Amino acid sequence: MRLILLRHGETDWNKESRIQGAQSVPINRTGIEQVRRACISMKAMYGARISAIVASPLLRAKQSADICGKILGLQPVVVHSFRERSFGDLEGKTKHVIQTEFHIDDVESLPEPHFQVEAREAFINRLTSGLEYICMNVYSGPVLLVTHGSVIRELTKMAGHDIGIIPNAGFVEHDVSVTKGHCHDAHPAFSLRYVDRPSGGT
Repeated sequence: MRLILLRHGETDWNKESRIQGAQSVPINRTGIEQVRRACISMKAMYGARISAIVASPLLRAKQSADICGKILGLQPVVVHSFRERSFGDLEGKTKHVIQTEFHIDDVESLPEPHFQVEAREAFINRLTSGLEYICMNVYSGPVLLVTHGSVIRELTKMAGHDIGIIPNAGFVEHDVSVTKGHCHDAHPAFSLRYVDRPSGGT
């Protein structure tokens, strides 16, 4: 199954280099236009083959998914497993403050729950649960997942590639398959293959 991973449009916190994490920040005017262009591009690439839109519950992703839904003629489905990783005490702070006051160069590199940051293992486990939800629904065509930078980065790492944080309204593709068991099993194992075609906004 083809999974299209779209990062939400730009927010004011993105412009200010603030860590958003679990905070529900709206997209700005630039973000609206970024997502609109990205979804028009997807429509040209896929036509009517996109069978569903799945979205994080956080406002910036839901707003982006709604824009895509209007362009693609689909009603987004919210799946909480695909919300952004929580960055705890670091949320709302700029990257400069995090580097100078907390001495952290990359919040993504924190494997343990320091500063109340969600542990990477817990993060991976809920993303796997989200993939299971998509698999169990047996969609007929590609699924558009509207989510966040850290989510997309982690999913691509699960597929053997670390592409970093992609731009706002950028999108990449994965092939997803169950390699052990079936979708109705409690713990199916997933195989993700990264499709080397990053696209979309800046």
